[in-house]
Amino acid sequence: MTAIYRIIIVVFWLGLSIGQNAFSAPVEKLFDQGNQSFLKGDYKNAALNFEEILQEHHLKSPELYFNLGNCYFKMTDYPNAILNYERSLKLSSGDEDVLFNLNLANKKIEDQIVAIPELFYYRWFRGLYSMFDAGFWAVLTLILWSITVALGFVFVLGSTSTLKKAGFYGAIFSLLMSIGVFALSWASHRASYLQNEAIVFAGSVSVKSAPTETSTGLFLLHAGSKVKISDQIDTWVKIRTADGNEGWILLSDVEVI
Repeated sequence: MTAIYRIIIVVFWLGLSIGQNAFSAPVEKLFDQGNQSFLKGDYKNAALNFEEILQEHHLKSPELYFNLGNCYFKMTDYPNAILNYERSLKLSSGDEDVLFNLNLANKKIEDQIVAIPELFYYRWFRGLYSMFDAGFWAVLTLILWSITVALGFVFVLGSTSTLKKAGFYGAIFSLLMSIGVFALSWASHRASYLQNEAIVFAGSVSVKSAPTETSTGLFLLHAGSKVKISDQIDTWVKIRTADGNEGWILLSDVEVI
């Protein structure tokens, strides 16, 4: 069974997300209805159930976005499929099933943009902080800070020179580790909440040299293409594609991830 048919069982997530919330029963019912509709091939109704959870109950999870992306993929609405797969990845970086389905959806759109290769150290750092979410790295940072303080007390209160040396060097090592892990936590949090990427939803949009309708058109983008937003002036946003091309388009032509 290919990844596109995977239906996520989210009862455990529901318990963590909403606990005793009064909406728990309706939300679980919507999930069940969505999953059942998907299995029956009623992808439109399944998408409506998942969208209602997002819009009416304001609940989010990587599994929910993944399921919704699958619905849109089956309906051949590839821009919406890509948008929801990307949103799933923001909450659960590196998920192989999401990446697989995202790759399938990207092959269905008109613009096949070849990304500029990342510098190896940035690729390595991104791969590292993507292994876990920001909460995990934050907890690990606090643990390492606690160890640093404890070893500091060992250094100050140690009764022998050997104990003092162990406390001193241990505290230094733990401090450096905590700084490194804090950087991973910050990077993971920033990647999850920074809204500087978007998916083009206009069928075909001319990217302008300046934020005006009368400016020169530089190149065309089509629905489903991913862009990075670097600036905004009124209703215009400056975008950059994965291959390095830049220009201006209307904010209404894109949907922020």
